[in-house]
Amino acid sequence: MPRNDTIAVETTSNKKEKKKQKHRWVLISYIILIGVTIALLIICPITGSSGRSIDFEITNFLYQIEEIKEFGEFFYDWKGQLPSYIYIAMGTVIVFVSGITLKVKRKKARKAGEEVIPTKLTNMFKYGLLVALVGLIFALGVTHLIFKGIDTCLGDWCFGYTIWGRVRSGKILEDPGLYYDILFTNWFQPARATEWFQQYIEGTLVINSTTYAPDKLQLAGTSDLNLASFYSGHTAQATLLILLGLSFKESRKKWLAPVITIASIGYIIIIIMGTMIEGSHWFSDCVMGAFVLVSGGLLVYYGVLFIPSQEMIYRNKRTYMPFNKAYGKIIAGKDLLQEDKEAGLQKIEAGLEEMRTLKDTVDEIAQYHAEYSDLGDRIDDISRRAGALVQELKSVSPSGEQLAAHAKKWSYFF
Repeated sequence: MPRNDTIAVETTSNKKEKKKQKHRWVLISYIILIGVTIALLIICPITGSSGRSIDFEITNFLYQIEEIKEFGEFFYDWKGQLPSYIYIAMGTVIVFVSGITLKVKRKKARKAGEEVIPTKLTNMFKYGLLVALVGLIFALGVTHLIFKGIDTCLGDWCFGYTIWGRVRSGKILEDPGLYYDILFTNWFQPARATEWFQQYIEGTLVINSTTYAPDKLQLAGTSDLNLASFYSGHTAQATLLILLGLSFKESRKKWLAPVITIASIGYIIIIIMGTMIEGSHWFSDCVMGAFVLVSGGLLVYYGVLFIPSQEMIYRNKRTYMPFNKAYGKIIAGKDLLQEDKEAGLQKIEAGLEEMRTLKDTVDEIAQYHAEYSDLGDRIDDISRRAGALVQELKSVSPSGEQLAAHAKKWSYFF
């Protein structure tokens, strides 16, 4: 019969393999997303049948449909963005509330000399922090500070700058024949590097007898040429809802993860259509906005907050740590048998009682994390075999050859 330590190694190895399989679908999905994003971004600058880019043709197709203008206005307006705003606000509130509560609990635990074990509240804090960080950094921070720029006014004094810059689609689609050849730039071409941009900030850009100049150097979004098109902040904020699917991936309601993800994708498509119908973004702006947010979300989820690893630690502290503690009592009791039968028996029974109590927790977790079913089987096996030996031990003489012979039976199993 294999020794116990061999079985433990095999169980840990199986658990690690199942963990890898669990996250493999996320990696595969992200690789597919990268492929689709690259393909779309390659296609967008290609010249279409109209003699203009496919990016222009896709955006113009939706922009010209008058019957759906109200649809675009609604989903570009704050009402259409409400789900993502609520989600960011909830994440921020959860961070503060759960963070303060956790700090108080940990302080009390340290004073009492107790071990601080991660709880569901810890997970809430992590997911709240995930939403807050990704929302503020990738949906708002990077979008506005790096690509779009910033504009600030204090009284009569105003300042603004544009690092990237791209004219919003609505301006060019008003009269493509007039504006396209002059103002349109592909997604990989910053407007700041064009000749007309230099003329614009100098106040010498003239199109059809109209002079364009920034209003007090507010280049980011409030001037008469709105340069805040790339990438789409609306799409990035909408894509933030996909993180809600990730939050259920490790929970008891795993089935909600794909449901929420699919619903989020539907919402993202609606927002993308709304921004193009409204004339606020080009198709490529929306593609990049979604890609940046998903990439940022996965980076923070796996590489910064280590949420899957933290959740595994939480489960292990509820299962494997109590198991090792209970198993240690059984082993210690077994080693005491020949010296003090009663003391050894008490330790063994205490360990078995802890095992039986732990079994309920392990079974509960194994319903949603199958890799813990091996531990449940191990507990059943130990409880069955050790329980039978305990019953036999109670009828054995506390000294002599009979006890020594019985102790050997324990060594075969533990």
